[in-house]
Amino acid sequence: MGFFDKLKRLILGTADKTKRAADETAERTKRAADETAEKTKRAVDDTAEKTKRAADDTGEKTKRAADKAENAVDDAADASEDELK
Repeated sequence: MGFFDKLKRLILGTADKTKRAADETAERTKRAADETAEKTKRAVDDTAEKTKRAADDTGEKTKRAADKAENAVDDAADASEDELK
């Protein structure tokens, strides 16, 4: 019976080692996925902030250009009125 006991322990020991290895692999995979998710979230947040800043800058520049164009039109209208007088 000693042979079968040794074989049984060998099989059960291998199963335990396999289970531990699978658990460790699952834990490492979970950690890696969590880290990747965090890095991705940070990248998305950074990109969103940069995009918002760029949109705000573009809006401000467009407003300034529109104001300059409006002033130029007003100046031209004033100049035309002065010439007609």
